[in-house]
Amino acid sequence: TRTHLDLGQRCARLTLGTTLEAAGGDPAAPDAAWRGLWLVHELFAPGAAVAADGAGAPPPVATTRQPAAACTEAELVVSDAQLWWPAGAGAQPLYTLRTRLEDAAGRVLAEDRRRLGLRTLRLVQAPVAGEPGSSFVFEVNGRELFVGGANWIPDDSLPERATPERLRARVAQAV
Repeated sequence: TRTHLDLGQRCARLTLGTTLEAAGGDPAAPDAAWRGLWLVHELFAPGAAVAADGAGAPPPVATTRQPAAACTEAELVVSDAQLWWPAGAGAQPLYTLRTRLEDAAGRVLAEDRRRLGLRTLRLVQAPVAGEPGSSFVFEVNGRELFVGGANWIPDDSLPERATPERLRARVAQAV
């Protein structure tokens, strides 16, 4: 999935790539194997309850329906996109993407669901006035954010000696 966001318009364009595998896991099945079948992508708003059978689901914010093939690409457009932010920087709304393979009568033959957030992420490396080198700043949804991190060094050079209790203690020390 690739996402392109227009932050000024709060509009998102998602490009979805789908690879279908025939029974037996053959991803190279010829397109004739999918003749008469349909691939349906639906994107539901954050917080929408989407039951397994689809009953009572709100209408999707974006949908596509196309003939099935071994490899396909589809595009979903979301207006008034709710942006996902890192912890501490804002809300983390997650959309539900439901993809179904249907026969000509609309019976669901296979289904996959994913939760996804809509955001931009950019590493900004620009010259710093009066300093050698360049900046190293992350920009999320057009806003620069400080990103910290940690490095895990194995607790013991013999991994079999690291017990769950010791690992829990080390993680607690890091937080």
